Amino acid sequence: MAKSDEPISKPKMAYISFYAMPKVTDAQFKLKKFAYAFDFLFLLQGTFNVNVFDFIGKNYSFTKKGIQFTYFKQKNNTFFIPWRLFKRVRKLNPDVIYIQGLGYSHQIIVLKRFVNSSCKIIVQDHANQLPKGIKRTLFKIADKSVNHYLFTSKEMATPYLKQGLISSSEKITECVEGSTHFKYQPTIKKEPLSFLWVGRLDKNKDPITILKAFKKFVSLHPLATLTMIFENKSLLKTVTSFITLNKLEKQIKLIGKLRHKEMAYWYQKSRFFIG
Repeated sequence: MAKSDEPISKPKMAYISFYAMPKVTDAQFKLKKFAYAFDFLFLLQGTFNVNVFDFIGKNYSFTKKGIQFTYFKQKNNTFFIPWRLFKRVRKLNPDVIYIQGLGYSHQIIVLKRFVNSSCKIIVQDHANQLPKGIKRTLFKIADKSVNHYLFTSKEMATPYLKQGLISSSEKITECVEGSTHFKYQPTIKKEPLSFLWVGRLDKNKDPITILKAFKKFVSLHPLATLTMIFENKSLLKTVTSFITLNKLEKQIKLIGKLRHKEMAYWYQKSRFFIG
């Protein structure tokens, strides 16, 4: 029997970020600033036809490395319903929808009405806070439409399961986020017992818990070091006070904000990364 010369069609994926940045008018801005959240999509091109939908301060579309990027002009309103997006998704008729963030339950509820029942919906956690009030009810309703959740660790999904927000642990998949262009530098050697923490100094990322744990670790391993790279500084005074009070100035280095490519040195230099 002769083989068909027709190319095998790849399943279609709609990658959606509902978080709007209305002050951004450069269509390339998000791709550069949040490369760790987008660049892995280019590796999926061999498996999926990927379409990205996002929100900035203007309407714009372009193609990059085979991926279609579509931006909608939108203010950052938590409860907005992006009808134009939903109509575009219905026209695309995707096999998979990949959504960034757990805070968009009402959008998921409406979006599900625009796609086929066979379409799979994947939602990725970003250390989101547990929903409260009406958002809890909406989350539970949206959960009926979500096939899989991506968490950095299954432990991070435990509160959602215990509170009945996510209906089954079988929906949880561990996925360490991050795309990078870091390259190995043979001249940079890892230091023993060196730890690296990268995140925001806010209550959601909870750096104080990290510091308390590191304090206990240092009592057993006094040569251990911790480097902290951060952008948000809302808890900086609390962090510095903890370090001073516990005399950890020699063990803990506060770097602050770095450009993405500048972090490569610290990732390679550190023996352990605290997620």
